[in-house]
Amino acid sequence: ISFFGQASREDVLCLMQKSDCFVLSSTFETFGVVVIEAMSCGLPVIATRSGGPESIIINSKLGILCDINESELCDALQKMSITRYAAEYIREYAISRFSAVVVAKQLGALYRSIVNNSPPPA
Repeated sequence: ISFFGQASREDVLCLMQKSDCFVLSSTFETFGVVVIEAMSCGLPVIATRSGGPESIIINSKLGILCDINESELCDALQKMSITRYAAEYIREYAISRFSAVVVAKQLGALYRSIVNNSPPPA
């Protein structure tokens, strides 16, 4: 396990591309963009159930969700170290759900539903 201090955006990308997994041990997250950034590099993610990651890590092929406590985080790290993940599956999932093109289409559909006074798309 390596801990890195402050890094530029370019350095973060390089570090993620060289990593085996990404860990987010937050106690509170409104969404978790950093989880999507890691997944777009093909990294499996360990994240605490802190509000945002639960809507991103929707199956065990993407990573591990754990409660906010040291024991569960340690268990998740051990499990991650012996589990094989498909980087391409993780990357494709992130792109297909969270890329700029996909999000722009979703926002466009939402705005059109508001303007047309109809229910938003599912």
